[in-house]
Amino acid sequence: MDPTPDLRTKFLLTEDAGFNQENKIGWGKCLFNQTHYFPSLFETLDIHYPAGLSTSVNKRQAEFLAGRYAAKLALASCHYTTCEPLLIAADQRRCPVWPRGYIGSISHCEGHAICVVADETEIHSLGVDIEPCFTEETANQVANQVHTNQELSLLLQSGFLAATATTLLFSAKESLFKAIYPTVNSYFGFESMSCIDVNKKKSTLTFATCPDFAKLHSLNVLYQCQYQLHPQQVITLVIGARVVC
Repeated sequence: MDPTPDLRTKFLLTEDAGFNQENKIGWGKCLFNQTHYFPSLFETLDIHYPAGLSTSVNKRQAEFLAGRYAAKLALASCHYTTCEPLLIAADQRRCPVWPRGYIGSISHCEGHAICVVADETEIHSLGVDIEPCFTEETANQVANQVHTNQELSLLLQSGFLAATATTLLFSAKESLFKAIYPTVNSYFGFESMSCIDVNKKKSTLTFATCPDFAKLHSLNVLYQCQYQLHPQQVITLVIGARVVC
């Protein structure tokens, strides 16, 4: 039993979902308060509780639940239904295992969870990421691992502040990693992709994969990443159908 009858509303502060007809993707998102997490919320929200999660700290469990709930919203927007609690297992590398016929991506940070899903016959690959905006100090600490000086200069010339540029490039490369990882099926570094164009009017970044890397794994040479800048977060999205040729 939940300790209070309104625990669901204390945990889930907001929720939203929809289907983007242009991109052919369903999306779901929620704002959650992990301090009001309780394991029984999995049953309340009709989400499968994986046995292996029981040894995780509450923060991890709350994020897992919120991410799967966002996935439930996104799948529903694509007309996916099930009579059983939603089961999106994680494989040995902790990647989501989607219901047959669907692909998707989940991200969460600081009480926000977001998910995108699509019919795998419509979309080849998907990756979404949400990141808190880096402080100048954090951006300086991670810059060398995130981007080259040339990539940073490209965004600075487009009018981005340095910390915002590093945050955006990090998030975009995370989304791109999620999108192409199922094809590559092994870990790879950010040096395998380079930002070569910025379109602030369309809010897109274009990335080129290293030629040898693309050839080895039969990847597209160019990928486009959509982005949204918010006061506290950056959201990025890579959709396979949006590859720039």
